[in-house]
Amino acid sequence: MFTSRVLLSVSLSLFLATASALPKEQLFARDSSTNRCGASFGGLKCTEIAGAYQCCSQYNYCGDTTGHCGVGCQPLYGKCNSASSSSSKTTTTTTSKPSTTPTTTPTTTPTTTPTTSTTSTASTTSTSKSTTSTSKTTTSTSKTSSTTPSITARSKPGSVPYGPAIYDCDKPGYIALTYDDGPWIYTSALLDTLQRLNTKVTFFVTGNNLDKGAIDDPNSPWRAVIARAYSDGHQIASHTWDHLDLNTLNEANRRWQMTRLETALISITPTYMRPPYISCGGACENTMAALGYHTIIWDLDTDDYNNDDPSLIENSKRNIRNALAGHQVSSTDWLSIAHDIHEQTVVNLTEYQINYDISQGYKHVRLGDCLNDPEANWYRTP
Repeated sequence: MFTSRVLLSVSLSLFLATASALPKEQLFARDSSTNRCGASFGGLKCTEIAGAYQCCSQYNYCGDTTGHCGVGCQPLYGKCNSASSSSSKTTTTTTSKPSTTPTTTPTTTPTTTPTTSTTSTASTTSTSKSTTSTSKTTTSTSKTSSTTPSITARSKPGSVPYGPAIYDCDKPGYIALTYDDGPWIYTSALLDTLQRLNTKVTFFVTGNNLDKGAIDDPNSPWRAVIARAYSDGHQIASHTWDHLDLNTLNEANRRWQMTRLETALISITPTYMRPPYISCGGACENTMAALGYHTIIWDLDTDDYNNDDPSLIENSKRNIRNALAGHQVSSTDWLSIAHDIHEQTVVNLTEYQINYDISQGYKHVRLGDCLNDPEANWYRTP
């Protein structure tokens, strides 16, 4: 493990040295000067502004890219692509129905039979250590493939279960901070904050979401960001390639969502994953077990994606305080979720959460640490 980390750090140091020379992506030119929209912003509509930037994204910004007009676009507050209008969400909804079309169609269907596991999906609240199971009806719209080669069975070391959903840690007095959906334009700033505060976290990374392009595109800055996070000692985990609802995909496409990300991460292949939209029923859990993945949920939801505004981020801080209230540090642990794609999470919430947790007597660890899983088990040889 040590040797592989050294080799990865050395091999990527050249990329890091040249990353600064890469052209800067004009991420904000797409938004108008009054670019907020949706129910959280007084019902403002993007179509009230003449010209471009007519779509209201799931994150309440006006724009005209596929990231604004596609998955999660809010038709009540602007225009949307016809394919996405029926699957949009408002900012008060905790999950959305995403597109079920991968960015690249898988070419094979595996023949291995997944192991069985508990057939349930579940949701949690930010103020309780209990969980409530909920079922969800889904349909698969993914394409099937014509060939069926076998897939080599993967090893499953350690005592942490593979496949069934895991909601909390197993290390009283500790909190595992996790961040979903990156890398993104704020992730480097988050790494600076974590380095200054000497805190290690876990990143559930995606391969091609938010209209950012593939993370393994040689002209992309994202590989360098992930390399830095790994070199800084943070844990890297999977959040799939396209951030699609895994319950809506067939077996071949579910596997492709996982293995495509693996190929993009160069010499590390995570054994931990978090399903987008926390949507992973029995068939999905079986897929994760067959691929050798621990399926991770949470038991402390900051709800930061609904509060990405200076006037709203106090709601997420309150969620953290409420969750910890009334619990004994000596007998309680937490698995927290936030998102490094949101500005207020990076510039405001993270430092507050770290300092507040410490003030209450908690320490911070990576996800594998909080499950008492040796670091050698966090990644497998590709």
